[in-house]
Amino acid sequence: MTFQYSICLHFKIENDISISRIDKGLLKSFIESKKINKIFKGKPIEYLTTSKKFTSSYITRCPHNFLLDNEETFSVRTFKGSGKMFAPKAGKQAGEETFNHFFGRNF
Repeated sequence: MTFQYSICLHFKIENDISISRIDKGLLKSFIESKKINKIFKGKPIEYLTTSKKFTSSYITRCPHNFLLDNEETFSVRTFKGSGKMFAPKAGKQAGEETFNHFFGRNF
């Protein structure tokens, strides 16, 4: 959430992220790195994480975090800790064997 929050701050995007979920040290490092501008092909214009855009009766939570000004979406997931996994609901969470089958040659 800290990275999502830093993007919202940087681009002045309205959001409903609870400040209690933000790691202040990590936030400071994201802001000071000045790399946020470099990771986007378009400019983030809307925070989507808690919106109902891109949802349906099967996908009840928006699978994207930001809408960009070029109409693309951007998603980022970070975790503090180990053993946590994430995959978009459309693709499901791959186990180690499936992940390595498709992506193992890249690592």
